[in-house]
Formats: sequence, C-alpha cells, structure tokens
Amino acid sequence: MMFGAALKYINDQFGIEFIEGANLDLSKMPLFLRNGYGFLEVKTDDVKLLLVDCTQKKNLSGYDLIKNVENIQRHSGHSLVIVLIFDVATNYLREILIKAKIAFVIPGKQIYIPVLGSLYIERMQPKYKVKKKLSVSKMQPTTQALLLNLLATNDFDRTMEELAKELSVSKMSISRAFKELHEMGIVAESNITKGCTYLFNDRLYEIWRKGEEKLINPIMKEIYILGNSINEELQRELVVSGESALSEYSMLGAPRNAVFGITSKRIKAFQGTYQSVPFKDYGTCVVEIWKHEMPIQNGIVDPLGIAVLLLNEGDERIEISIREMMEDYSWKE
Repeated sequence: MMFGAALKYINDQFGIEFIEGANLDLSKMPLFLRNGYGFLEVKTDDVKLLLVDCTQKKNLSGYDLIKNVENIQRHSGHSLVIVLIFDVATNYLREILIKAKIAFVIPGKQIYIPVLGSLYIERMQPKYKVKKKLSVSKMQPTTQALLLNLLATNDFDRTMEELAKELSVSKMSISRAFKELHEMGIVAESNITKGCTYLFNDRLYEIWRKGEEKLINPIMKEIYILGNSINEELQRELVVSGESALSEYSMLGAPRNAVFGITSKRIKAFQGTYQSVPFKDYGTCVVEIWKHEMPIQNGIVDPLGIAVLLLNEGDERIEISIREMMEDYSWKE
C-alpha cells in the first residue's frame, strides 16, 4: 500500500499532517471494490479524506475508474473527500480525473486535491530529500474563516484560544491558519497586540483584494428542508444566508425559497429532527451546509461572507448587488 508515501508527500509539500480516522465499514461495499482497492480514512480538524490505493488497477479505463469512485463515494459517505493514490498514471488519465474533479496523488510527482490546493512538480523527488516551499493556490477552510472574521472585526487583541472557540476549531488550527496568512503576505508578526502576535500589513480593503483570488467556496452542499419541520432550537442556529442575506443589504428582491446557512459541525446535532426533500418546492427553504464558520451580524451573514458565498454565482443581478453592497461596506479601520 502507498498510503505512507502519499501522506508524507502531502505533509512535505503543504505542511499538513493527517491522522488516521475511524475504521471504514467495508461490509456494505461491493466485493469487487473491497478486493480491488485499499482504503484508509485520515483527517485533520478541517477535512476528512478517504485514501484509495489504485496501484492494482493499472489497466482500468478512466471511465470505469470514475464509475468506481462514484460507487465508493456512495458507500463510504459524502462527508469524505475521496483521494486516489497511484504510483504511476498517464497524462491522459490525469486529464480525465482533473476534468471530473476527482482528487489524486502520485507521490513525488503530482498532487491534485482541490480542497487543499493543486500542486505539480515535473520531476520525481526520490525519497523527498529536497523540500520545496510551494505556495498553496487556495485557502484552507480554517484560514478563510479566520481571514473573514478578522476583516469583519479588525480585532487582533483576542488570543488564539478565543479565536479557536469562536471559529469552532482547535488552537493548533488557528496557529496554522495565521502561518498560512503570513506566508501569503496578508498578516505580519507584531508585538503590540494584546492577544495574537499578528496584524494586517495593509488597509482592510487592500487585504480583501489581496486574498480574494485565494478564497474557496465555503458551501459544502445545499439541502432542502420543509419549513414547518424546523424546530425552534434549529431555527435559532440557522443564519440568513445567500440571496436572502444579499436582499437585506441591497435592492435585490428576496428569493422565493428562503436561504439559510449552518456549519457541517452544527447541523449534526439536529440530524433526524427535520424533514428534507430532494428538490426545492413550495414551503421548502434552502440550507447551505458550510465548511467553516462565517462572520455574522444580527443573525445575517456579514457582507464579506455573502460576497464569498456568492462569489461564482454567474448571475448579473447578483454580481451588481454584491458590487453595490461592497461599495457601501464600512471597514473597521
């Protein structure tokens, strides 16, 4: 199995250390998948991966491999990001996987895991003796949550522990997030704050513009819930989000189906208490399941969060409304 080599390669290049997760229940998985692949679940505070060793599937076509990945995803759970592990792979196969947005690792040569960022090294690095410092193309969820929180508050007097509690992550995750922001040139080390030892190194709007190209879509998935099945406790946790939130800050009309948001961690406490349906209909609301905490004002996502949530919506009405909203945004300089 190539799990050790793959995890070492990811750690070498991204500085991300995964630990082994729960033992995957393979009993319901078809026999041809159980016997044809190796499986290992690993995790950090931010993401869970299911590593799938494909070294015994060298002659499988790209089409068949994609079908197998869909099958594995269906039997392993949608919260796991499937990452295929190869010792070698043709350029053609890699192109097919990238087009299908299927994550994979070829230790020493290529990493394609959109949730972590994409990395390509032309030459193999035998035994990884040379470690190259490579920039991450996209932010980690915790890094993005921290950036949005700090842009919304400009409050660096909070300790790492306080920020970790606010963002529902570990202190170590906050430390890593600050390190990533520092490497991106977004924050600088400082000894004048009461809490963490960093400050923004530019005006807030310029920081926003600098980090904008590295932002990720914070929505893990959307579910549709019958409005009358939401109890009071869940209602208090749901935050007005998406187009519903944008309509509060602009002239855009409210959508027919109200949009709310909640983190994947928080929604777990309410599983089985609401009724979801497979599509939007009269009487349903859209609930965005977020990868990380979002900045909130009075039960509504902060304008910075709205801009990120609707970043690639592709609707001209929404783009115009976001632009107008951000022009009126009060930065806390």
